[in-house]
Amino acid sequence: MQMIKQTVFSLALIMSLGCQADTANSGYTVVTKEQMKSFTGRAIYATEQGAYVGELKNGNRHGYGISYAQNGTVMAGHWKNDKFIGEGVMISMDINSVSAGNFDGAMLVGNGAVSFEGDVAQGDFKKGSAKPDNVECYRAGEKIDCKDSKLYGTPGG
Repeated sequence: MQMIKQTVFSLALIMSLGCQADTANSGYTVVTKEQMKSFTGRAIYATEQGAYVGELKNGNRHGYGISYAQNGTVMAGHWKNDKFIGEGVMISMDINSVSAGNFDGAMLVGNGAVSFEGDVAQGDFKKGSAKPDNVECYRAGEKIDCKDSKLYGTPGG
């Protein structure tokens, strides 16, 4: 059942972000592992670790694309030389977290927002830091003290 939910979620995400799963009419090519080594263009491919729908350059994710990992992490946004970089969204279904903003790899840099179990923190992320500067925290749409948040508060409040 969990796999069905993840598949439905992934398809909804892909369609909501403007990609079409219909390869016959969308200009996407389904590529094999062998073709992946040098393919350039819009592609769909899957491996044991996950799947990718988006632009490739010389076999690397490059341009706009959506990557779905077997652990339930979805990364939608811009890629450069196989690195998630620039504006994007990362959804980690295994820990119920969503991050949005500018990325350098899997880390937010600059203004961005992170949610975890219903709490949201927004601020300016420095490279390598999980807690932003000038952070503001929210729960159920209401501003809260960050020390009370599930993201940055101390256990037990």
